[in-house]
Amino acid sequence: MGSGAELEKGQPAVRRIRYNSSVAPLHDQPSLFCIELRSARWAELVEWYRTVLGLRVLVRVVDDGYALLAAGDVRLAILARPEPGEASRRWSLGFEVADVDETARRLAAAGTEGAPRSHPEGFRELVVTDPDGNRLRLFTWPRPAAAGGRETG
Repeated sequence: MGSGAELEKGQPAVRRIRYNSSVAPLHDQPSLFCIELRSARWAELVEWYRTVLGLRVLVRVVDDGYALLAAGDVRLAILARPEPGEASRRWSLGFEVADVDETARRLAAAGTEGAPRSHPEGFRELVVTDPDGNRLRLFTWPRPAAAGGRETG
């Protein structure tokens, strides 16, 4: 275990709770639940993350200007605010995608241009901004080579 915690035989190492019809872990340490983006263009931003990036909307409350989208194990909350502040270059949202080249084509079709590039560490990355100017880093690790072939990705 490493934490020094003793578990009784048959007890799970992680307690679980029900949340919005999915199972979420409860750890003894903080777990990142969501990232919040504030936007004056709430409906446009929710639609962009849903249709262009393909995130699934878990909750959308139009009257409150609130949406919660599934982004793997973390959620992205988008909140409507009349004065959301400027986008920051101090942080970016990093998304692992199945195929960064296909993602680049989908983004280009939606009017967001960028070219993926390869890194010495082996991954390919595309850096773009969402409609509010928030920086996104989309990346793909190489897929294992097929028998007799070369790595793809």
